[in-house]
Amino acid sequence: MIPMATHKPRRPAKTAEQRWAEAEHLITRLVKTTCRKCLRPILSGHVSGEPTKIERVRLNRQGELAALLLGMKTFEQTAPGGHIHRRRGYHIGLGMPKYGYVMAEHRCEHRWPAAQFDLREIFPSHQGDRCPF
Repeated sequence: MIPMATHKPRRPAKTAEQRWAEAEHLITRLVKTTCRKCLRPILSGHVSGEPTKIERVRLNRQGELAALLLGMKTFEQTAPGGHIHRRRGYHIGLGMPKYGYVMAEHRCEHRWPAAQFDLREIFPSHQGDRCPF
């Protein structure tokens, strides 16, 4: 005797409203504010649906390494006022972003030394007649 194939009923397609409701929690919403405890400027809100407080200090490679060694999450902002996303192992392995900058999670007790600040321009521009090569 041959067993009969079981047929699973197909799920109905999701409507646009259902897809939007599922993606609503993944939207990044951050507000410039100050920390209530230490009164330092931070970005507060949600990054990919996760409640987050981010330092507004731009970090270089050494600063990101220090943040990772301290167990802090790091974030990348693609442009001033642009999209922010969390840096995972893949992003960290690629190195520093060419356009944009890296910031770390906020901790009141941690102070960033000046040697870990990223002082480069966000969007480098051509300097007149000087050859950029």
